Amino acid sequence: MAQEVKALAGQTAQATVGIAAKVAEIQGATGRAVDAIQAIAAGIGETRGATLAIASAAEEQEAATRGAGASVARVGVASAEAGANAAELLRTAQALEAQARALAAAAASAGEASPAEARRG
Repeated sequence: MAQEVKALAGQTAQATVGIAAKVAEIQGATGRAVDAIQAIAAGIGETRGATLAIASAAEEQEAATRGAGASVARVGVASAEAGANAAELLRTAQALEAQARALAAAAASAGEASPAEARRG
């Protein structure tokens, strides 16, 4: 019986050594997994930072584009107003030209009339 107890004790010792080796193996794998998870988390953090920077830049670009669009619209309105003013100026110049021609014709006609006719007229 002592021999059996001794054999069981030896087997128990061997099993304990085997279990300890497996535990150490699992602890090593767990440590590597923790390191990998931390690296992934750091990568996610960097990606999040880059994503926020891109989103911020996109918002700034959108605001600038809206501002440029508003400026283009204002320029369009100003151009339309300038065109309308130029058309009005052209109409006024044409009317003045017609009046100047009529006045020149009247002056020429008056110069051709005799002094007696000019007094009667």
